[in-house]
Formats: sequence, C-alpha cells, structure tokens
Amino acid sequence: MSDFIHLHNHSDFSLQDGAQSVEMLCNRCDDLNMDSIALTEHGNLFS
Repeated sequence: MSDFIHLHNHSDFSLQDGAQSVEMLCNRCDDLNMDSIALTEHGNLFS
C-alpha cells in the first residue's frame, strides 16, 4: 500500500491528453500496489 495518491491523471477519454485506457491505468496501479488514483478527464461529456 502506498501513502501517495496521484490526483491528476488522464485516460483515453481525455481527447488530447490521455493515451492509456482506464483498464490499463488500473492494471498499472495494481502492479504498483496503489490503492487508488484520480482521473481528471476533460474535453468531453462522456467519461
């Protein structure tokens, strides 16, 4: 478990900033034993 939480992340739902899918981000967090992250999407209304 990590005491640090990343609070600014974009997935591929952010049309100009994100490159990874939500599933890929979650899998990477699991690999790093992270309990949570925040997704701060922008540029759409469907995320």
